[in-house]
Amino acid sequence: MKVKLIILTLFSCLSFVLAHPPSNIDLILNLDEKEVEVVVFHKVKDTQDHYIDKILLFLNGKKIIEQISSKQLNNENQIYLFKIPELKENDKINVSVKCNKFGELKKEIIVKIKKE
Repeated sequence: MKVKLIILTLFSCLSFVLAHPPSNIDLILNLDEKEVEVVVFHKVKDTQDHYIDKILLFLNGKKIIEQISSKQLNNENQIYLFKIPELKENDKINVSVKCNKFGELKKEIIVKIKKE
C-alpha cells in the first residue's frame, strides 16, 4: 500500500514539474480601431494537451470578456484579438490567462495615445 502511495505521489509531482504557467503577456493596443491584441507566451510540446484554456479581460475593473479555449494554436504562444467599442485613453486594462495544467499570469496596462 505504501509503495502505491509513493508512486502516485511521484506521478503527481512529475505532472506539476512538466506543467508551467505562461511566461509572459504582451498587450498591443490600437485605439483607432478599438482593439486589444493579447499575445500569451506559453511554450508547449502538445498544443492539444497543454494550452492556455482561459483568458479574462477587465476594463476599468469590470470583466468584459471571458474566453475559453480547447487547444493552443501553436507551440510558442496563443494570440487573441478583441474589439472593445468603449475603449478610450486612460482606461485600465487587466488581463488574466490560465494554463489548463497549472498556473496563471496577469498583466495590467493603461491606455495612452502614442505621441508622434
